[in-house]
Amino acid sequence: MVVLMIVVIMMMVVVIMVVLVMIVVIMMMVVVIMIVMVMIVVIMMMVVVIMVVVG
Repeated sequence: MVVLMIVVIMMMVVVIMVVLVMIVVIMMMVVVIMIVMVMIVVIMMMVVVIMVVVG
């Protein structure tokens, strides 16, 4: 019975670690997507400014 409790606790710890890692990965992906979107908006604004200046 003690061994079963230890095994269950270890499995719960592993599951919690996996969930934490997935949350961290998802947050990093969201940050990367936000950075990419900001860069795209900045590039589009620069293109518009260049077109206005040239035109």
